[in-house]
Amino acid sequence: MINSLLSKYIVFTFSLLPIAMSLGPAIPDIIISLGGIVFLILLYLSKNIFFLNKKYFFVFLLICIYLIFTSLISSNPLLSLESTLFYFRFGIMALVIVYLCENTNFIRYFSISLSVTLIILSMDAYIEFFLGQSILYFIFFGESSLYYKECVECINYSGRISGIFGDELILGSFLIRLFPLSIALLYFNFSSNKYFNYFLTFFIVLVSSVIFLSGERTAFFMLLLFIFISIIIISNLRKNF
Repeated sequence: MINSLLSKYIVFTFSLLPIAMSLGPAIPDIIISLGGIVFLILLYLSKNIFFLNKKYFFVFLLICIYLIFTSLISSNPLLSLESTLFYFRFGIMALVIVYLCENTNFIRYFSISLSVTLIILSMDAYIEFFLGQSILYFIFFGESSLYYKECVECINYSGRISGIFGDELILGSFLIRLFPLSIALLYFNFSSNKYFNYFLTFFIVLVSSVIFLSGERTAFFMLLLFIFISIIIISNLRKNF
């Protein structure tokens, strides 16, 4: 019973990571840290050492020990330990991902969560583009977005939208880094649905256009590169693109 609850907790919280990532680094860090602790407790209760009994995991632990040792003998041990003492959390995170990928429910939930997040962020970006105000930024942070303030004050107005990210002009970068993964997961989970191609076309047009409107040249170049490679390699995507 306890093992089932812990497993459901990990699946549920990690499914919310796409939404949490759009709200800043603090919430994802909390989710990952708590998820790692719960995962270790789950392994202990279930007596399952399969995930830990791997050569690469022991190699990773040796690297962590080496990093801590080099920090202790450095000129400023306390400053150095800030980045090395808890470096092992990345290894635990990798094990959690392996564990979750074996759960078909997680893959489905994560796919839905990721796609819904990108759609909401993109629609909010369109609202900001036409009305000058990000609804999400106003709801979560209680103030006008950068785009709106620049429109009103006419100071250094660049016409770039930022959505929920406010003063950080990273909307396009955020979308393009999750966009290919979202399409892959959608294909994996919902390609058999008769309305899938209509939804996928809508999804591609919506997110791609927002990446263009964000004004980030690197993000737009990555989008073009992704489209080009997808059209060549994945025949099923050619029609949608």
